[in-house]
Amino acid sequence: MKRLSLRLSLLVYLIAFTVPISVPATRNVARVFITLFLLKLLFRGRSFDILDFKVLLLPVYRFFQSILSGVTFQFLALPSSLLPSLTYLMRKEDFNPKRALEFFLLGSFILSAAFTFQAFTGVNVKHFDLSHLRIYFPPVRPWRPSAFFSHPLTVGGILSAALLLSPVGLRRSLPRFIAILFFSVSIIVSYDRSYWISLLLSLLLIALFMKRWRKPLLSFLILLSLFSLFTPSIRERVRSIYEPRKVSDRLTYESNVCRLLMWKSAAQLFSDLPLKEKLFGISEVNLKEAVKPYMMNNYREFERENGYRFTEYRLFNHLHNNLIQIGLCYGFLGLLVFLYLFCFLLTFNYRVFRDYGDERFLMFMALYVNWFVAGFFEYNFGDEAVKFLIFLTVA
Repeated sequence: MKRLSLRLSLLVYLIAFTVPISVPATRNVARVFITLFLLKLLFRGRSFDILDFKVLLLPVYRFFQSILSGVTFQFLALPSSLLPSLTYLMRKEDFNPKRALEFFLLGSFILSAAFTFQAFTGVNVKHFDLSHLRIYFPPVRPWRPSAFFSHPLTVGGILSAALLLSPVGLRRSLPRFIAILFFSVSIIVSYDRSYWISLLLSLLLIALFMKRWRKPLLSFLILLSLFSLFTPSIRERVRSIYEPRKVSDRLTYESNVCRLLMWKSAAQLFSDLPLKEKLFGISEVNLKEAVKPYMMNNYREFERENGYRFTEYRLFNHLHNNLIQIGLCYGFLGLLVFLYLFCFLLTFNYRVFRDYGDERFLMFMALYVNWFVAGFFEYNFGDEAVKFLIFLTVA
């Protein structure tokens, strides 16, 4: 049994390393871990406490909601269904959290280097071909694939976490400075507005409680300002945050409008639902087909009113907003459970920081704020890699 415990601890370190560089590898390691954990649970038993109930309430609710909707097998087939949430069970194993964090930061540094290299050369490390090497300035947004992932939003979710956790995991000043610089540049060249906003707010939160963090906040602002000053594409991206209808880039403009139309369509769909589905939701499995007619009507209405023709009517599998997505798919009750989870994480970390002055808990509180705020503009809770990381950090 001691050997089994040792193997489970090693799997914790392995999954912390693989989360930033490979979703398939993370998925496979998580499956092995859960299988061994259940075997250990069968032979030795394991006690669960109130903290476990609070964290696992949301995945349990989602599972029973899929049963209620009659889509259990389709739900379990979704990449972000239950498997990422179950990485929280790593809390039950005897491992060194600081060591696990170091493995995560090492994987994140590899991701950051690969992503930044792609932004300035156009070469993806997964399909390495120096014949396509060019030097780009301004940097181009690494896009499908984005380093090791299919989308730069995934990279933003992981590297913003790495940036906030670097002061906790790296005590020596030089490695910490290099890591923070790399992570900052990667986040800026991702052109990811969601994590620009959420990261700035998270750093501001830390600076309110810790004066020595006001310099890093100012440094990130200066770095973003310099990139904006000398790179028109990033300056235009920043402008699209506060003037979403006045950007010249057609793709960015349609992305802004599409989000607004998605949220409008979701509100229209929700208002037409019967009471049962308002309470329990329609499930993620049925979302795309349910919202499609509302989206098509809103696209055509926008074109008539604004004299604009979309390049395509884009229909996504999600709604680019955690609260809207969960409220529609899992109902009002599911939304309450989701909000309860994040409120619990924020208040728990704040109380420990307030009572004991442990800066690590302030960093984790800022990390959850970062993910929560970014979730106003994207469905990062449905991003498999980010969700693995959320429940791993909670553990």
